[in-house]
Amino acid sequence: MPHSKLQKIAYFSLILFLILEVVFAVIQHYQFPLDGDLANIVLPDPGYQKVLDDPFGWGVIWNDATYPATNRFFAHWFQMIYFKNVPLWLQAFVDPINSIYLACALAKTVIQFILVFVLGIAITSGRSWFSRDHLLASVLISPLFQTFGYNGYMGIIDPSITYTFFYAFASLLLFLFFLPFYKISFHGITTRMSRLQKLGLLLLTFVVPFHGPLNAAVILIVCPLVLIYVCWKNFNNWKGESWINGIWSAIKAIPSSMTFFFILISALSLYSFYIGRNNSENYWVEVSILERYAKLPLGVYYQFTQKLGLPLLLLFVLINSLLINRFGIQKKKLNNLLQWIGILSLIYLLLLPLGGYREYRPNIVRRDTIMPILLALFFYFGLSTYVILKSDLLKKGRFIAAICLFEIIFLVADAKVMEKNSCEKETLQELANSVESEVLLEKDCTVMSWRKIEEFDHSKNSAALLYYWGIMDSPKSFKHK
Repeated sequence: MPHSKLQKIAYFSLILFLILEVVFAVIQHYQFPLDGDLANIVLPDPGYQKVLDDPFGWGVIWNDATYPATNRFFAHWFQMIYFKNVPLWLQAFVDPINSIYLACALAKTVIQFILVFVLGIAITSGRSWFSRDHLLASVLISPLFQTFGYNGYMGIIDPSITYTFFYAFASLLLFLFFLPFYKISFHGITTRMSRLQKLGLLLLTFVVPFHGPLNAAVILIVCPLVLIYVCWKNFNNWKGESWINGIWSAIKAIPSSMTFFFILISALSLYSFYIGRNNSENYWVEVSILERYAKLPLGVYYQFTQKLGLPLLLLFVLINSLLINRFGIQKKKLNNLLQWIGILSLIYLLLLPLGGYREYRPNIVRRDTIMPILLALFFYFGLSTYVILKSDLLKKGRFIAAICLFEIIFLVADAKVMEKNSCEKETLQELANSVESEVLLEKDCTVMSWRKIEEFDHSKNSAALLYYWGIMDSPKSFKHK
């Protein structure tokens, strides 16, 4: 068979694989129940209304106000806007109950695959989304996004739609902010940014620190260290006599866009941290800092010992690193990148207990709190694998076989569809059909809640949102028998 024909077959096979991944992801994400924070955020609850009325927390500064989510305006705003509109649009195609689950599935899938494709862009130094190289990088990354298989320990897209907006979507925005600076530093791309790109970066600079619980922390670790490192590197290349002139020249040699945006977003993140001290959610469970640090090693241990996925990913990162060092494949750049990932991950882990305590994360470390580390590992695995596959310095037969086996293990682990919301759907239909103003639920599953509802008053927000979506003809309160 001619080589060109084989290339075409390979190209369309990559496209077909990604299409099937997208379709299967929608089917999988469609199966999850609604979480207990959705109604409070979308309606919103009076407590969360405060953060929507005060996006940048001025009430904390002037009045020492304390309320939920003081520094997370955009996470709440994006989710509220989405769920006040998209389910209603989808009702042109499906019934009101299914429109909610379809809206959740579409949001999760879009966030998942934009993350996949953006990681692919970073791996291939900005090739077109439809280039063969970018498709290959995306195919390498895609199976790592687990919905059922290894999701509990390395999942990026959470079963809860609220957590998906607060963590995965927040991480996507953070990655988009860092992407152009990574391309400058790692790939040496020196093309001047257009005005539109600068405007997009400026918007992200104001959005990212106030979206989700992790972004400000990552920024305050990464941006100052990168600026210091680049300045130190420039200073070591200084050939003049005066060290004062050398320092000034080293500072001036930092790309102006990096200096401006990194300093601005760091200042905003510091401010976000300050107003975040008045987040009333941090006081729901009081656990001392020493107790939190004592729990940290156990959290790390559980993360790596309960399922095969994360240890296997680390094993292949190690194998790729050994091959890169042995054959000298972009050795210096990739080793520096891996060292940066290791150092920043360690600092992040050591600072993690300072972020507060939640009873549903008893050991501090969980897939959501370490999402920046997980995405960094996904990225380095994809990048190092891609670089080795494109290299001519080693025979790749065994390596290709090993990578195929690796990908198959992840695909097989996640090749399942578990219907977890059928009971909730039936209960919503029961509520829709009921003529009572207060309904006792027959079934024993959660309904837009984290646990069973014991008082009618506890369903007030859920009932109001179900009425808004047209699932109920009036806001009917409900509780479990």
